[in-house]
Amino acid sequence: MERSLSAEGLEVARVEGLEYNRYAEGLQYVPPEPTRNGVSNGPYMIEQFPEKGSPQNRICGVRRTSFWVILALIIAFIIGGAIGGGIGGSLAAKKSTNPQPSIPASITSSAPVTSTSATSSSESGRSITASTTSSAPVTSGTSGIAANSCPGINQTIVTGSTGSAFTVLCGVDWPKGVRAINGKGKVSDIGRATVYSIQECIDSCLGSHKDDCKGVTYSANLTSSFDGGQDGNCFFKDQAGIYFPGGDTIISAGVIGG
Repeated sequence: MERSLSAEGLEVARVEGLEYNRYAEGLQYVPPEPTRNGVSNGPYMIEQFPEKGSPQNRICGVRRTSFWVILALIIAFIIGGAIGGGIGGSLAAKKSTNPQPSIPASITSSAPVTSTSATSSSESGRSITASTTSSAPVTSGTSGIAANSCPGINQTIVTGSTGSAFTVLCGVDWPKGVRAINGKGKVSDIGRATVYSIQECIDSCLGSHKDDCKGVTYSANLTSSFDGGQDGNCFFKDQAGIYFPGGDTIISAGVIGG
């Protein structure tokens, strides 16, 4: 038997099964409460602050730029100190290698020795060298170079014609007016002569001023002495003087204990 279809319209067939129950209890959507005074009553939000600069940008707690500047200043200070110390040490060593010659205490009296020199360090550091000539020492006249045994006889003892002992000092001059080594006034010239050795100079002084001759200054360079108007090259002294630099051909001698 055939069933005729109605063309009046489609019908929805109800399906038996699950249905939506709007009155069932369970999870429901709760709208957020309105804000009060600009503050939300909802869950708190934690504000995220930017992290501080990475430790990698610091050295020993100091910014990289500051650290390198400080380190450069420290290194420069150390290098400057080392250079200054080296220069100071070099100057001190150079000064110690050029000590000022001293007058032997053997030619002084019982008075304390106060050997003070007013000369510059360059003069006091002068080395004493023997005079070299192209010919034998002259033994007469007023020109040329007479006998000069320095530096071999430096600080040796020479005995005069009267038995008095003199200490010989090479390269030392005792000009008139220089301070006496015993601290008693100044040196004075008491005579002069033309001689040709330090021994002859001592004997001449003792021969003419036996008791008053306490020292002599001898110049082996006759030409220099006479051209300078000295009228002699051996000068008698009433006492020995403090250190005073002379040339390579100048020799002084002071009586021991005088």
